[in-house]
Amino acid sequence: MTEPLIVPQREYSTIEEFAEDSNNFFAYFLDDCDYGEMKRGKPHFKRFQEANPDLEEVITKEVVRCIRQTPRLKLPYPQLWEAYKLMSQFVFISDPYVEVSDPTIFHKPDSTIEIDGKHYKRIMLII
Repeated sequence: MTEPLIVPQREYSTIEEFAEDSNNFFAYFLDDCDYGEMKRGKPHFKRFQEANPDLEEVITKEVVRCIRQTPRLKLPYPQLWEAYKLMSQFVFISDPYVEVSDPTIFHKPDSTIEIDGKHYKRIMLII
């Protein structure tokens, strides 16, 4: 059986850069709302969760605590960055949401990837 092709994700140089640009990545760790459940149902999250159950549980508890606190607490960016780096290795070209697309429709040069001469939409975990 051949290894699945991993779709490269954006790489961050610093935790500050990740925190500034991480958008809604934290939503993968919300287990108490429809939006979080939708994010948690994606194949790459399920693979991450299976490979890292303890880490997923700790981050989920902390993110839910931070989000539900009034006033909202600062998200656990060191843990989220670690999860992002791990989860990004579980996004495969064969996943149902990765589509072959015309690279000219994208504005960012890093929003597509070329594999074997075909252009694929780059799936950003943080969107």
